[in-house]
Amino acid sequence: MANIKNSEIYQIDIEGKIREIPIKWFLEFLNLEEREYEMTLLGITYKNIPIPEFIYALLKYYSDNNKTPNSDEENRRLYELKKMQIVDSEAIETFKETKDPLMSQYKINEYIEQELDLVMEKGSTPFHKFFLIYLEVCKRFNYDSKYFLNEKENVLMHQDINYVKDITFDKEVVCYEIIVILAYYLRKLGFNYELIGEYGVHTLIAFRYEEFLIKVEPIETVFKNDLLNVKLERDLKGITCYNKNENTKNRFRTILKFYYQEQKINYYEGFLPANKMECDCKLPNEIKDAIRYIDLAIYKIKQQNLGLIDEMAYLTELIDRYKFSTRITCFYNEVVKDNNSITGFSILVILNDIMYGNYYVLYNFSDIKILNQEETQKLFNDGILSDIRNKRYTKGINR
Repeated sequence: MANIKNSEIYQIDIEGKIREIPIKWFLEFLNLEEREYEMTLLGITYKNIPIPEFIYALLKYYSDNNKTPNSDEENRRLYELKKMQIVDSEAIETFKETKDPLMSQYKINEYIEQELDLVMEKGSTPFHKFFLIYLEVCKRFNYDSKYFLNEKENVLMHQDINYVKDITFDKEVVCYEIIVILAYYLRKLGFNYELIGEYGVHTLIAFRYEEFLIKVEPIETVFKNDLLNVKLERDLKGITCYNKNENTKNRFRTILKFYYQEQKINYYEGFLPANKMECDCKLPNEIKDAIRYIDLAIYKIKQQNLGLIDEMAYLTELIDRYKFSTRITCFYNEVVKDNNSITGFSILVILNDIMYGNYYVLYNFSDIKILNQEETQKLFNDGILSDIRNKRYTKGINR
């Protein structure tokens, strides 16, 4: 709430405190000598008002009352302040209430709550407590592979918000179920937040902690998510600060790094013996190197406790990272079918060689097979392999 109490005083509610600011202070501030102006912005207060709150009131006064600056210099300074790069007042008066239309409709499983409460107790601040919950949820849950395949029973199950109370750590989940569990803990920790998106489709959370505006989206896509990143102790992508101010973003990153020590995995420690390679003597050297790399990648994946979708995502990433040549032209996620029922996933990597033709590495999450073009074609012809999306082109294969 803001109003002009009289022609000289601007009254405004800032973070629950009513401030009465002489309008002449705004004009004086905008017309300070350049050096004094810069030093004031670097200070803590102006006229005994915290600088961010004063800037918030100043910008609010000009925008709400359609005030026109008196000079080009005033206009320039107002323009710069609005960009939030000099002083960050963007979070002030945000998230005054929770906006979650589903809030009263879901509860979480009591056993999960007991476990997460123990994790939460280790935190030192409300945000630290939430962050520990975030890490635990990402570490313990896996994405539902049957939902990914669009199996009707699983789709209907996950679209029912009442199912959330039945979710335990041994069950696979989808993005919006993780979001409502995190939302539950934001409320428990006293945060206001906004649930953005549509339940049953895709949702994320936004909330405020001190001067930070935070977005939480642990699963951006099935193959790009913090469920995998946390398990591998990699950089987090799903909890970010969306303030315009770069210094604020950097401070937020520093806090996250303090709470979460990243450990990089070295993908290039060496190759395993080619003990899974078939027709070894017939393969060109570059194809051999590619297969050894894929074998190594699978070995590394198997050292992690990953769900099926995370395994697929990680292997996809490792294949993309290895730039040995252009001979891995593409990869496809395939579904193995048996009597018209889905029995599992396979990943097909195409290794193209001009002299020897195409070779195909088929990995079904238990072993590797090296196939030539005719053998691979037969798997598709017999219906043993079929593409998940049924629309993709596989080099050398008639689909």
